[in-house]
Amino acid sequence: MKRAIWLASVSLLAQPGADPVSLQKERGMGKQLAAEVRKRSQPFDEPQVAGYVERTGRALLAALPNPRLEYQFEVISSDSGSEPFALPGGFVFVPARAFLVARDESEFAGLLAHAIGHAELRHGAQVGSRGQLPLVFTGGPNGRHAETQNPQLALPLGMLASQRTFELEADRFAVELAARAGYDPAGLQRYIARVQVDDPKFSALPERDLRLVRMREVLESQPRASAVSRSGEEFEEIREIVRRVIGR
Repeated sequence: MKRAIWLASVSLLAQPGADPVSLQKERGMGKQLAAEVRKRSQPFDEPQVAGYVERTGRALLAALPNPRLEYQFEVISSDSGSEPFALPGGFVFVPARAFLVARDESEFAGLLAHAIGHAELRHGAQVGSRGQLPLVFTGGPNGRHAETQNPQLALPLGMLASQRTFELEADRFAVELAARAGYDPAGLQRYIARVQVDDPKFSALPERDLRLVRMREVLESQPRASAVSRSGEEFEEIREIVRRVIGR
């Protein structure tokens, strides 16, 4: 079967992100935005949870051929979001509720890889370099797949087209990265199929079915790396800690 045109012969993991601003300026942009995120949220003070996120993030980064950014992972308490998101420069925030919306370790790793993809492909820097507020840097500081599908977050049509392209690129990046890191690369696909709601006209997300088709093409077009032996028990332990702390 002929591959779809969007599937380039070279993995996205090996392709450098666009270079709209210097890495130093991008880091400064992300630092300012990270300060704003911290003002609007609280740290999630559970060392086991933070340790798990750090190890998962580092396992994914270790599978990157040539990471361009210095990554920093932080777990936050947030009532308005449930999905990991990345700011320009490698600042990655993980709402504790991500452990409740993801059903297993591979879904969680897929979500985290998706956020890393936005950062590594420098999507936020591209938006910021145009003088626009990079709300779209991450796939959603508020968990856009399920919770931000509302008119008040509608973007200009020009930005919608760019953001949808960014999302498809981050999806592909996440599937490839999860596979290389030894996670089930279909984790993100399962999550999107279950969680993304019907797509309104002005959503910044591509249509759900299109995303699923594109991810399936990636899954079918590359050999899977040998899966790392994982029991999943630690993920379940972390879920219980989060559920106990936030009262769900």
